[in-house]
Amino acid sequence: MDLDAGARSRAGRTVLLWWYAAYLAAAVAVVLWYLTGLSAAASDRPCGSGDFWCGGGNGSLVVLLVVVGVPVLAGCLAVSWVLLRVALPRVPSAARAGSLAAVAGPVLLVLLGYGLLHVL
Repeated sequence: MDLDAGARSRAGRTVLLWWYAAYLAAAVAVVLWYLTGLSAAASDRPCGSGDFWCGGGNGSLVVLLVVVGVPVLAGCLAVSWVLLRVALPRVPSAARAGSLAAVAGPVLLVLLGYGLLHVL
């Protein structure tokens, strides 16, 4: 099936957005896992008062995910969007280009952040 440039772009964006929907679903699953107390039940060690993973729903993980996770996810999406624009003309399959961009965006953002932390 030979798609025109507009159809390839739409197909690549659709695949990219489905990847990010999966990332978001994983984040929601982690929050639900934390809030239901499964993380404390799975731990073999006693929980201290300042332990981040223990404490039965004080919401610190939720706050961390909202304050840090949402901007990071938005940054990953922006990097992936740029990578998709670069990959679409070079990769024969629009679905493969979308998947590569969706996976490479977070990896590239982490590598850039890691590099910047070591430079500063």
